Amino acid sequence: MSNVDFSRQVFEKILCFTQADFQPSVTHKFFMDWALSHFIHERRSLSTFLMDHQTLGAHTDIIQFQNKMTTTFRWTHPGIRPFGESVVTRQCPNGECNRLKMVSPTVSRNGMNIRLQCEVCHEEATYTFPTDWAWVDGAPVKGDHGQGAWLVHKESH
Repeated sequence: MSNVDFSRQVFEKILCFTQADFQPSVTHKFFMDWALSHFIHERRSLSTFLMDHQTLGAHTDIIQFQNKMTTTFRWTHPGIRPFGESVVTRQCPNGECNRLKMVSPTVSRNGMNIRLQCEVCHEEATYTFPTDWAWVDGAPVKGDHGQGAWLVHKESH
């Protein structure tokens, strides 16, 4: 990103999505909420309405480019997308059972680790909170993982 010239400030911000086979139709509600929040309510931060967009977050990260700052928003859910990591199709580490127990993942007391366990062979996969990331609007309440939560990473350039 160091070769991008933001000095002209043609745009206040640019939003991008990371999904490989992106379907723009999944962003319609997101952009309508963004426009309402930004232009009508004058709330400039995406974090004010992100919790209403867990469906979009389950499929793609949201990247916001601004002058001197790139911000990435990533949706997370302990059993579906632990700390924003996509759980691959062949989930069981030994590759035989093809799935991990997703209904009740084990979240450590400090909330920094999530453990998923295969229901068949009992193999485990552990996910760790990513460094340089933070929770949007604070960490979710332990045990309340219904809609998931969002992580944010800011990078100055």
